[in-house]
Amino acid sequence: MHDIQEYVEPVYHYLRANAGKDDETGTLVTNAPLHPWLVDTYGLTPSQAQRIRTGSVKELEAQGRVRREHPRTTRVWILR
Repeated sequence: MHDIQEYVEPVYHYLRANAGKDDETGTLVTNAPLHPWLVDTYGLTPSQAQRIRTGSVKELEAQGRVRREHPRTTRVWILR
């Protein structure tokens, strides 16, 4: 089983690398889909990628680094 902590920083860097400024707020935001990137980059199965995506984003939210309004959207705001 893959440790989610191993993916938190790479996921964060991927989100930042694919972010642009939101026209209304000026905050960095991205719609880059994490699931296909995790599958392609790390050779994960779809279910592994889903678990790692969810866990990584939740950890980044807990750290105050990103915000996601709804778990079914790809939109993620980069807070720091």
